[in-house]
Amino acid sequence: MLLQVAFDKPEHLALLAQMKEFADIIEIGTPLLKRLGLSAITTARELCPEVMVLADTKTVDAGSRLIWYSAPAPQS
Repeated sequence: MLLQVAFDKPEHLALLAQMKEFADIIEIGTPLLKRLGLSAITTARELCPEVMVLADTKTVDAGSRLIWYSAPAPQS
């Protein structure tokens, strides 16, 4: 059995160093990929070189949340 840990928010990346001792697979989730791009994968590989990194690149899940990540902030 393998343990896969998903990271969906930028603040989750701070936990990577702790998770590398327990996780067999680090998943960079769609929301995180949409927000940070390939740098999220690069960060995971640099911090956890011995752990498999999986990029979850779906575009249909969590549609409304992805719109908020992708849309520019409203101007006041």
